[in-house]
Amino acid sequence: MNQTVLFHTHGLGKFDFSKIAVSDLAQVDELAARRNALLCPTVYLTQANFAAFGNLMRVFAKLKYAGHLQNLLGFAIEGPILGAKGGTPTGSVWRPTGAQWRDICEWCALGLKYVVIAPDVLSLDEEVDRGFTFADLLSFIYKSGGRVALGHFGGGSAAESARRLHEVLAHIEGGYESSPYLVLTDHLFNDMPRSFQHAFRTPSARAKRQIELERHLAPWTPSLLSTLLGLVPAALLTAAQERRLTPSLNFDGAHVDLAICRRVVDYLGEDRIIAITDHTEVESLAGEALSKDEQTGLLYRFDGVLAASSVTHEQQRRNMKAINMTESGIDLVLFETPLEALRFAPCRHQSHAIRA
Repeated sequence: MNQTVLFHTHGLGKFDFSKIAVSDLAQVDELAARRNALLCPTVYLTQANFAAFGNLMRVFAKLKYAGHLQNLLGFAIEGPILGAKGGTPTGSVWRPTGAQWRDICEWCALGLKYVVIAPDVLSLDEEVDRGFTFADLLSFIYKSGGRVALGHFGGGSAAESARRLHEVLAHIEGGYESSPYLVLTDHLFNDMPRSFQHAFRTPSARAKRQIELERHLAPWTPSLLSTLLGLVPAALLTAAQERRLTPSLNFDGAHVDLAICRRVVDYLGEDRIIAITDHTEVESLAGEALSKDEQTGLLYRFDGVLAASSVTHEQQRRNMKAINMTESGIDLVLFETPLEALRFAPCRHQSHAIRA
């Protein structure tokens, strides 16, 4: 059986990772071991679970130091600086105080691998708290050993979102050595401004699928990306091609159509992508009930907004085979590349550092 890194997973077995307790850690680790998987649980951080998650991280660090929890690689948090329109639980989009952000950054030394942040909700000079700007926050995350994964865009002007994306990348690169793993992304094409239809989830959408694909799946070239896909997807793919970040892509077939996944693989190469599951086996996120589309396996919020997937990584592996990815390429996106990304540590420039 091929080993897998569950890079961005919200729940496994009976566990909703946004609600797990300290006493659950050993069971989650054992469950991952039985699945032949290494796991980086992704938690929606809310004001209600903030203190409990901080305690969880402290206990996790002690157990890891003692040699336990071999299958748990660390944790990630999604938010709380996210675009408000995405399929996140109620309460997961909020503004922590400067003191709370400092607590979050301290968790990076305890095993918090990355924080999903919308790069366009704030300008770099905008304050997240008095005297503490968004630029300061980004610097503090990296100084603490953490990283950001860019996603859940605010969804306003595509030009403004792309401009702020470039500014965030430049700010981080101003203090740290360039690497494909210096910056990550959340799910490519989902929850971001784009100029094409990336998924076909309803019968009416599927009826128009071939026409839409013919329109937008012309050969991708650097000069055509913005026209075909939109400014933000083009900026992310260009940065990935330049080895400035590593994007995550969902191969469940419903978050992103598999024909488009195939085009991304063709454009970037099998070694430049992390397979993201955005998956849970519990029909809830942070305790909020979800409804399941049995045909696609997608999970929706009470208001009909897409929230997650129930499609397993085994099915994603089969989907990759169906679009003619190589066995070695499948192992790259499901194991080797996410493992390297999670083990990576940012390296500061010798000459200077970004403003802390």
